[in-house]
Amino acid sequence: MPLLLNSTYQNVFYDFVLDSIRDVLIAEFNYGKIYIAPNVRYNDNFQIRIWGKSQEETDNLTGAEWQKEYSVEIVLIAIDKNPGEEFYKRLYQDSERIYQSLWNNFKGSYSKTITFGDDRSYEMILLNGIVSGIEYNIDEEDETIDGMHTAIIDFTVLVSREDN
Repeated sequence: MPLLLNSTYQNVFYDFVLDSIRDVLIAEFNYGKIYIAPNVRYNDNFQIRIWGKSQEETDNLTGAEWQKEYSVEIVLIAIDKNPGEEFYKRLYQDSERIYQSLWNNFKGSYSKTITFGDDRSYEMILLNGIVSGIEYNIDEEDETIDGMHTAIIDFTVLVSREDN
């Protein structure tokens, strides 16, 4: 069935979830590359990769609103071929900084509005963001990049959308 007349499609996962996370992390980190991609794209010493893992079934579906949970993988990538204690201190510090940024911005509610060319806009509310774990890996994720260390952060957030 096509979209209803005078309605607009929203790319919720990319435009509202992934891009909102990227916006928060860009505001927090004024260095490194922060991007949405399934794989490592750069050889830079510091980067954050964001990728959507899954969408759960829709909850609270009514005639005027729906809610859905989205799961996201956020990977802090730090590259050093000969790391010392300061490198590892920074790896843990930056992963904790990501955790706290996610907590501060998504623990309650975070709203994002996108305006379309015809002056219509949609607001989505992101609720109850939770980091379920951080896993640290050394030189395991990508054998083509020597000295790569990662902190893999699993994050879930509930999105609520009301029909306008």
